Amino acid sequence: MSPRSDVGPRTATTEREDIQPPLFSLMSGESSDTQALTPHKEFGDDREVEKDRGLLGPGKVQDEGAQPMPLCADAPATNEIIGDGALGQAGIPGPKNVSLGLKIAQREYSHRFKPEASCFQPSDMCQGGGNYAGRADALEGLGHVQRARSKFVDAEDSYMKAFAIYEFVGEKLGQANALLDLGHVQRAQSKYSQAEASFGRALAIYQSLGNDLGRANVFDGLGHIQRTCSKHVEAEESFNQALAIYQSIGNGLGKANALVGLGHVQRERLMHVQAEASLTKSLAIYECIGNERGQANALLGIGHIQGDHCKPIEAEDSYRKALIICKRIGDELGRASALNGLGHVQSLLSRYTEAEVSYTEALDVQKSVGDDLGRASTLGGLGCVQRKISKDVEAEASFIESLALYTKMGSDLGRANSSLELAGIRIQQKRYAEAKILINDAVGISEQVGYNWAKITARDLLEKISVVERSFTQPSPTDTIHAEELDLSRRD
Repeated sequence: MSPRSDVGPRTATTEREDIQPPLFSLMSGESSDTQALTPHKEFGDDREVEKDRGLLGPGKVQDEGAQPMPLCADAPATNEIIGDGALGQAGIPGPKNVSLGLKIAQREYSHRFKPEASCFQPSDMCQGGGNYAGRADALEGLGHVQRARSKFVDAEDSYMKAFAIYEFVGEKLGQANALLDLGHVQRAQSKYSQAEASFGRALAIYQSLGNDLGRANVFDGLGHIQRTCSKHVEAEESFNQALAIYQSIGNGLGKANALVGLGHVQRERLMHVQAEASLTKSLAIYECIGNERGQANALLGIGHIQGDHCKPIEAEDSYRKALIICKRIGDELGRASALNGLGHVQSLLSRYTEAEVSYTEALDVQKSVGDDLGRASTLGGLGCVQRKISKDVEAEASFIESLALYTKMGSDLGRANSSLELAGIRIQQKRYAEAKILINDAVGISEQVGYNWAKITARDLLEKISVVERSFTQPSPTDTIHAEELDLSRRD
């Protein structure tokens, strides 16, 4: 059974790994005490920032739109101020940024907390003086670096500790920012209900403060969760809300990020023309401001659409460009997504050995960072390739694991895809009763969400089973002749 063309390369919920917008606000420079202050002023943030911090202060709003990014005309000047070229301009640590940021954050953290402590207590703040906000900022900075390195468990711990301090001292904006960051790393670990709760708490605080940028960031994060859970109408609404706010406040980077999320949802709703337009617009913005991570995300989305439209050569080119960028900036989730996409188009081109290698490499990355959603998608693609090269036992194992992961995460489209692929194997094994159960489950999902590929595939599989069952119940022509002869003899 070939992968469906209307959902893409085995990715019913695909790009949560692709759409991992930067949350970083670490800045590079010769002096950690002074260099971090200049970008604050350049971006129009008039809040006072203490000079003893090497990181931005508690008033920062993390995530893709964290700093009010300049429009295209301002980008060159911003690059010069921040350093590290396009990566610095986007707030994404390059090699120098990550190293410097980690040293700063670890220095601040180790000066004020016990390294061996497994959980933070408010009493810990009594250590090292009263600069509570500085310590919370250091923890958030450490979390950003950990997240940049795909150490999501560690980042979650850092953000929770930062939130505890902000809550203790009554710093509302700091609480909201920490909750926003916490929601993103929880989403990266497939903890969707927890992430949604974190985003909800952050949104309530941002609304009470009248913070439009924070609200937009939350809507963008919620859109990704809703999309992952196949709530496409709600996701489109969330991304449109984020987009409207980003446009109203002139945040070019936020606008590009929202367009990427919107483009992916539109693609999954089979609105391919609108999806391509959204992703192309986002790519132009990312290229204009020099945001490489954003470029990779947009290229991944464009590659999916090209694959949907049976343009595997163009799609492969888009995926390879995205892969190069992700490797350069150390984006492990993005690298896995690019490899997943490559596996899909290589399979379309009947280059099954290459496809198997790409999928296997993607799985290794996804396992290392705990990306269950990406792993479920990749396992589905790998299973299809394994069937093509007659590795039926391995294919069965891949589909079973993929179905289990999708079921655990509540991804309806993913569950439908894996159920139908596994049903095909069950029919081959003559286990028709089990196949029917899987097919009926997929039919129920497809009726609810209007998933045409699943409807058509389910119908074809049920017809195969029906043909076999009729052959068991209907007598053969020879049997009919014998029965007629027997009946005549009895009459005689």
